[in-house]
Amino acid sequence: MRWLSVIVMAVLALPGPAHAKVTFDFGTNTGFVDAEDVRQAFDWDAATLRSKAKGLEFEHLRLVQDTYVVVCGGAGARPLRAVHTAQDAKEFLTVKVARKPGTRDVTGFRIVKAYAGISGTTVPPAPGTPCPEPKPDEKVRTSRLVSTTVTTTLVAKSGPDRVELYQVRTGPPVPATAVSQPA
Repeated sequence: MRWLSVIVMAVLALPGPAHAKVTFDFGTNTGFVDAEDVRQAFDWDAATLRSKAKGLEFEHLRLVQDTYVVVCGGAGARPLRAVHTAQDAKEFLTVKVARKPGTRDVTGFRIVKAYAGISGTTVPPAPGTPCPEPKPDEKVRTSRLVSTTVTTTLVAKSGPDRVELYQVRTGPPVPATAVSQPA
């Protein structure tokens, strides 16, 4: 029984995951980020967090990537995997610093809405368009969508430094580089 308590204490003493008090709704662009998460992510002490809190910026990033199997060139050409960015979007978020009552101590950041955004798309590989690397001089003969992956990320920025605080990824795992012949 003595060894069991030693083992339990040893397991409890191991470092755990980050503070992880981030609650963010990517659909409404609202949520809360605990000050400890930001402090640890930037590797700041409490005084640095207090001094930089008002200047922190938060962004919601959304990346939609489609994976295609394309065949370029003439008969007998091997299929290639092509990852296409269907959407790359960024929303700039309005944030209010939460402080411990009666002090300057930062307790967190309340995200209340997006105030601006920017988005871009590109043309997917289709028959007749230039082939992706490594054969950009050839034309796509056939193209087949095989998967879509959506990655949404909450980012905090302080000057040139940025950290990812929270991320959700949907879709299949990132495909292997080798692709079999289309059916």
